[in-house]
Amino acid sequence: MIALLAFACLQSPTTAFVDVDVLTMVEDDALESHTVLVQDGRIVAVGPSTSLTVPEDATVIDGTGCTLLPGLADMHVHNWTESEHLLFVANGVTTVRNMFGSPDQLAWRDEIAAGERFGPTIYTAGPIVDGSPPVWPGSRVVTSFEEGVEAVHEQAAAGYDFIKVYERLSQDAYDGIVVAAEELGIPVMGHVPSAVGLEVVLLSGQVTIEHLDKYDELLRGESRPSLGRMSMENWAGVDLALAPEVAQRTREAGLWNCPTLVVLQKMLTGDALQAEFERPEIRYVPDDIVSMWRSMSADREGIAVATQAGEANRLAFTRALHEAGAGLVVGTDQGNPFVIAGFSVHTELANFVAAGIPPLDALRAATRDAAACLGASKEFGTVRVGLRADLLLVAGDPLEDLALLRTPRG
Repeated sequence: MIALLAFACLQSPTTAFVDVDVLTMVEDDALESHTVLVQDGRIVAVGPSTSLTVPEDATVIDGTGCTLLPGLADMHVHNWTESEHLLFVANGVTTVRNMFGSPDQLAWRDEIAAGERFGPTIYTAGPIVDGSPPVWPGSRVVTSFEEGVEAVHEQAAAGYDFIKVYERLSQDAYDGIVVAAEELGIPVMGHVPSAVGLEVVLLSGQVTIEHLDKYDELLRGESRPSLGRMSMENWAGVDLALAPEVAQRTREAGLWNCPTLVVLQKMLTGDALQAEFERPEIRYVPDDIVSMWRSMSADREGIAVATQAGEANRLAFTRALHEAGAGLVVGTDQGNPFVIAGFSVHTELANFVAAGIPPLDALRAATRDAAACLGASKEFGTVRVGLRADLLLVAGDPLEDLALLRTPRG
């Protein structure tokens, strides 16, 4: 059905979704029995079905009993293969933020935008910008202020959408990156370098923090970071009494968080690990990747124990960020073991609800707020005239059951 609806939208001068309930992500309630008209990939009209005229040559899609809402955004992916593009769209993910880029992702981004390739809209970083030695091979190594400036100019000139900073950057190198990025108007997103620390990053103008990185340190009252380690899994024993204050400071800084709760939930052992290899969607993962995941899993038992111990605290702090009004977006860290393109965004939405975030706000984090984070609110994220027609049609009311999003009509 997804392919058929996509084909219909491409072939007709106008596509009309008629008698559908519309979750615009602007209003709190759905617009009941509305019609949405689409031309040339853009929304051109939204109004009551009783009064909005449908052109005679339009392809009409009957939305009775269905809800139309913006397509979802996965705000932390590692899109390594072309086959993942269809998996994203088939699961309702129409936008992705790619966190480790290369010329391949630039080409895919541009081909999709030109209509030459089927897939989600891609916003991509270049190679990770890290210190020496870098955590990951293929990173852009920066060790001084001047090299930081140079790296930003290189990646901006190449056409990347943002700069991703990482764990081992020095303070000088980080400062160079931030200064150059501000001058060029390119966002800085990513981790909290250990030598810099969260206190500084909150004041730096960095746009996002991934994985709630280093927040565990502030929630222990630590004034300086523990050099040389990432803190994704070190959440057992934090003081949640500090969470409201830390969350409020984050809100005041205007900084967005992409918690990627699902990726740590996939650090598993024993029967739970074996069950991941038996999930139906594993058949969409290339055999060589599955084999690599098997070999990696043997070395993850210690991390698995630590991450499971901190799970409740990560959920509680995610809720604290929401309650403080701090920015949250939905991301999965797709590309890591068992975090499968498209499918995992639904798990992350369920995690937001499990954290105590209302379903509408969870959906906003995956639509409207994702667009705001990327500075693209005039392009996608809501159902409004003039925006891209990145739309998801589901049977029933997803606010009553977000699982309905897992089986979209189109």
